[in-house]
Amino acid sequence: MTVSDTYKTGQQHGQEWAKSATVKEVRRLERRVRNLVSVGHPDSGTPGEFVGVCNNGANSGAAIGIWAAITGRRDHPGQDARDLWEPILVDEWFDTANDDEYACGFIEGATECLTDD
Repeated sequence: MTVSDTYKTGQQHGQEWAKSATVKEVRRLERRVRNLVSVGHPDSGTPGEFVGVCNNGANSGAAIGIWAAITGRRDHPGQDARDLWEPILVDEWFDTANDDEYACGFIEGATECLTDD
């Protein structure tokens, strides 16, 4: 499997974000992704499935889904989601953060520092 530049950028941004995030925020993201279980789905509980569900057209997209997972909030984010993404992605935060490969990379990068202890 080759890893795209978009995925690598997301992964790098996730790693950078995790350095300034609290452990609680990173664990919340990891748990939300891991606990998403779809019966019969081969990628159940993975970043790919989480992003797929976020971007399926019935939900608000990966940018909002990742924000909600990090914060634990379920209300409409308004400015709050922008506050997460704009420092990382500047002007094109919404389109970039909703890209499947970028979002998967971000989640992987953000959560790779966690251990199973």
